[in-house]
Amino acid sequence: MKPEIAIPLGVAGILAAIGTAIANANGWFVGHPHLVYLCWGGSGALIVAAIAIAIFGTKPVPATIKVSPCELHSTASLRREEHHIFLRAKIELIGARRTVVRRYRMELSRAGVLSSPTFRDDVGKWEITDWSQWPIPHDDVRPLPTKLTAGNLVEGWVHFVTNLPPRELQSSLVRFFADTSCGTGTADIPAGREYWNAVPNRMILERN
Repeated sequence: MKPEIAIPLGVAGILAAIGTAIANANGWFVGHPHLVYLCWGGSGALIVAAIAIAIFGTKPVPATIKVSPCELHSTASLRREEHHIFLRAKIELIGARRTVVRRYRMELSRAGVLSSPTFRDDVGKWEITDWSQWPIPHDDVRPLPTKLTAGNLVEGWVHFVTNLPPRELQSSLVRFFADTSCGTGTADIPAGREYWNAVPNRMILERN
């Protein structure tokens, strides 16, 4: 426990003990009940102060959010103006004990023109399939976790939607961000057709 929290709690315990002793005394403090209330009141104030320090006085520990992209996949939409982007990535928290990802976001850069695909929190509605196999597999698309713990590498998928056509999408640099209270982790995927749908015959489709 941190000193700024432990010291007020320790003093509060001492004051509470003194107040109780005064209340039970038959000698020195008889006829001085205000001393009892003074000790108990001081004890309560110190406890409140320690709680306030614990809640509001704790500063976020600087940390490193290590992001490693694993696979980039695009899926055509039934709507011509939309195109689905799926990114599988690994994230590791270094430096802090734990943190929570506030949001995942993506930026596309093509010839200096930037665009920000829209994040969709619906990965569980999609599945990974391969029509070259029999029986055809229907594997879950697991979301990239948002709760990070030091030493625990997490992996999963994120889903974004853009209005860029496939040709412009594949010629864009992809930058992925994981925003937390401890800082932001980033990862870049170079522009190039070879980085998209690299696993042969793999498809990510919406569940029926």
